Amino acid sequence: MNNTIHQFIQPFVHLDFVIAIVYLVLLSSLVTSYLSNYALSKIEASKMSVFSNFATLITILAGVIFLKEQFHLYHLVGSIIIITGVIGTNYHSTKGKHNEKA
Repeated sequence: MNNTIHQFIQPFVHLDFVIAIVYLVLLSSLVTSYLSNYALSKIEASKMSVFSNFATLITILAGVIFLKEQFHLYHLVGSIIIITGVIGTNYHSTKGKHNEKA
């Protein structure tokens, strides 16, 4: 507020803040980037990009498990839509390749 370094550094004194920052840096950013690169080495980019939609599901589950947030009906409906989309997209693309070879 007063443009002082002390106020900028003050949140780092609290252990909860430091744990949250480490979690965001290590798990949410670094690990997911490496897992995405690994997935790209194993499957096509179009299929891998569809799986990135699972990040929303993981976020919902993490909120419910770790932050004790409530799980509502709209979370369930959205999750079902995402899972259906991922399965449908991958099934359709796989089926289309089998038809092209025949």
